[in-house]
Amino acid sequence: MGWRARLAVLGFCTGTAVLIVVGVQIYGKTDSDITSKYLLWVFFALYATHLFINLAGTAVNEVISDRDEKAVLERIDTNEKSILEKLSDIPSLIARHSDLIVFPDQNAGLEHCIANCRYQKFSVRNTVLRYEDVASADPNDTVYRRWLDSRKTAIGSLKNNWKEIVSSNFEDSDPHIMFSKEMSKLGTRYYDWQRVDDKAHPMVQLILFEFDDKDAEVIFGWDFPGNRRGPSVLSTNPAVVRYFKGYFDYWFAELKKQSS
Repeated sequence: MGWRARLAVLGFCTGTAVLIVVGVQIYGKTDSDITSKYLLWVFFALYATHLFINLAGTAVNEVISDRDEKAVLERIDTNEKSILEKLSDIPSLIARHSDLIVFPDQNAGLEHCIANCRYQKFSVRNTVLRYEDVASADPNDTVYRRWLDSRKTAIGSLKNNWKEIVSSNFEDSDPHIMFSKEMSKLGTRYYDWQRVDDKAHPMVQLILFEFDDKDAEVIFGWDFPGNRRGPSVLSTNPAVVRYFKGYFDYWFAELKKQSS
């Protein structure tokens, strides 16, 4: 892609992010609530975006006349990646202004979890269930593989506390079981897990994040028997988060008693 096309993409992404943020700020407000400050903010932000594109285009033209175009494209590449990474934070931004967000499929929910793993310090309660299906996840599922890699990196950083309830219907040779056994060597301060017979006691698929610097959130749903790739729901509502935290902790304690 040429530098002019990339600048256009950057401009589109920036403008889209601006409109989404403004939409979040005024969503649910009555006409009387939407004061001139929002309209002024919108005008300023869009005008700034317009100036950014024009100035960037002028700067690139001047640089290209003096320097190799390859170096310019590398800088544009870096900026493009930075903006696209910021766009992945939009669900978290919206979550601060909405009790519920629905991710339409498994991958959308996992992408949000992958983005969460970029935070420096947090704790997690996670379920890894299969119900009647003992097969491992599709090894060609690139999004799920990235989630597993992010999970391993977050636990291995020794900055986070991670608890999991894992299906006992996995074979011992399954990568999930091997992963849990490997991580448990770090000690329960960093990783602790219990196994559940999710054929006999089906649980809700969930993952709950508690952060040092933002509101806790829970994502629940995904698959269950008869629906292998369902949607998931994110909530930052404190009552919902407390409910699922209590739900997880109850089962974790019960399973721990049964295994001792």
